[in-house]
Amino acid sequence: MVKISIIPRAISGDGRAIVGNLGIDKPALWSESIGAVDLQPFLSGLGLDLTGWRLTEVTAISGDGTTLAGRGTAADASMSGAWIATIPEPSTWVLGGITLALAAVALYRHAAASRSD
Repeated sequence: MVKISIIPRAISGDGRAIVGNLGIDKPALWSESIGAVDLQPFLSGLGLDLTGWRLTEVTAISGDGTTLAGRGTAADASMSGAWIATIPEPSTWVLGGITLALAAVALYRHAAASRSD
């Protein structure tokens, strides 16, 4: 048994990903590898352009945990509608994290070498 920090709405087929809410109008994704994340900044961070929209709920997740669906509103509340998003496989997140870590190490070494010159 694992404690999760969201109010669950749906679960992937293998049970490794759960969608729900962190609070009112705060849709979230939970997995053991990343914990609970607010979907708005998480999806934006993956490159999804959410400009002018606010995700208000997530109601479904595909069996493989890569496709999510829910509802959202325009930032000015003039419109609302459904949304669907496909996220990359978790292995892609790991590769992205490794790439960022290697870039950070390279920048640190470059900065250290510049200071010693």
